[in-house]
Amino acid sequence: MGVGLGEAPGTEAWRPDRHRRAPHRERPVASLPTPAMVDRAIVAVLVAVPATAVLLFGAVEAVHALPVEVAALLLGATTVLARVRRGERPLPAPRLTLPVLALAGLAALQLVPLPGRIPRGLGAGFARPEAALLRSLSVFPAATYVALLRWLAYGAFLIAALDALRRPGAVGIALGAVAALGIAEAAYGIVNLLAGNAHLLWLRREVSLLDATGTLVNRNHFAALLELCVPALLARHWLGGRAAVDASGRTALTVIAGTVMGLALLLSRSRAGVVGMVVALTITAALAPPDAQGPHGRRIVLALGGTVLLYGAYVGLEPLLSRFADLAGTAGGVRTAIWRDTLDLIADFPLTGAGAGTFEAIFPAYRHATTDQLAYAHAHQDLLELTAEGGLLAVALVLAASWTFVRTVVPPLARRRSLPLAALTGALTAFLAHSTVDFPLHIPGLTFLFLLLAAATLTLATTSHAPP
Repeated sequence: MGVGLGEAPGTEAWRPDRHRRAPHRERPVASLPTPAMVDRAIVAVLVAVPATAVLLFGAVEAVHALPVEVAALLLGATTVLARVRRGERPLPAPRLTLPVLALAGLAALQLVPLPGRIPRGLGAGFARPEAALLRSLSVFPAATYVALLRWLAYGAFLIAALDALRRPGAVGIALGAVAALGIAEAAYGIVNLLAGNAHLLWLRREVSLLDATGTLVNRNHFAALLELCVPALLARHWLGGRAAVDASGRTALTVIAGTVMGLALLLSRSRAGVVGMVVALTITAALAPPDAQGPHGRRIVLALGGTVLLYGAYVGLEPLLSRFADLAGTAGGVRTAIWRDTLDLIADFPLTGAGAGTFEAIFPAYRHATTDQLAYAHAHQDLLELTAEGGLLAVALVLAASWTFVRTVVPPLARRRSLPLAALTGALTAFLAHSTVDFPLHIPGLTFLFLLLAAATLTLATTSHAPP
């Protein structure tokens, strides 16, 4: 059969419109993240740094500390570049951040090779015979390199926190994350203690402990963590406003969550932790505003404290009370002996210290009052250890940063007397009081968390908005 007109072989009738191009249809484009989503992501990355460090045993080991410190350095560098692109000063709150960064600069100075023997005028320690081979201000440069990286990470994290928490709602997100971390740590610490406390996460302990420690190695560091987390929980609760909180029943949930953390603190049997928590709650209640919010806040503090005491009495307070009774005994005597020997070390290196991070290496040469056979990596007093490693220069830098913080926070606190600001002030004060008899600021996870709450306190003190 032939091919008909208008037909193609093996096909139906040819139609002119068959070869027309189909009309163009726009493909759906994925919606770009909104500024609010970007802000939340930045704050989430920020709070992940201290949370990760705490969960990894406080990041006391280099294998755990290094990735956290690198993340903090990247956060700080990104923040500085972003501020420059926005036309802002590279550093937020330079009077606070510069002294912190200068501590890293002091560590770098201690590593600078010197052409000859170190002048004896810098301290009697450099005149000792064993110091003849020293060619830097650090007696153990390898440890100072580690401390230099850590101080840079602290400074970078503080820069990132001060910048990120300016965003609307950022303080509330950060405080909520800190509170959630505290609840998780407290729950794990209690459950692990009830299960025999034979393991610390996936690691088996050599000896089962009778104290709750959470994911941290030491009960005192666990208690210091809760000293920060309980006030953070209260501050986050009060940021929502009384009407919204009471309408949703969150006041009761806040008291319950705080009670869990308070009970975990009692089970840690940390004397400094218990005293620190009392200090934190007392300051919170004392600085409550005189308006209607003040009595409401005090009632929550009293309810929290009373519930913790009731549960503590039910569980049993005898182990904790016996530790307070032994305060002037073995533990107190050991600490005071370490402090006396540390003062001798400071006297030999008064100006620039023996080198950041070198306490563990040099302390055995000064052990006189400390007569036991244990090795001590820290002085059990953060300011003393800072002075031993960085000298009066390090102390001056810390005092400069502290003075700037106090001058920034106290006037707004006295003028506004807000409950969140009062709770955070109590947390920071309790933590610093704890550091006078222990070394929480030498635990990277706790230090990152302390800096985060310090940045949140500054943000609330210098801004008028209350994040939801």
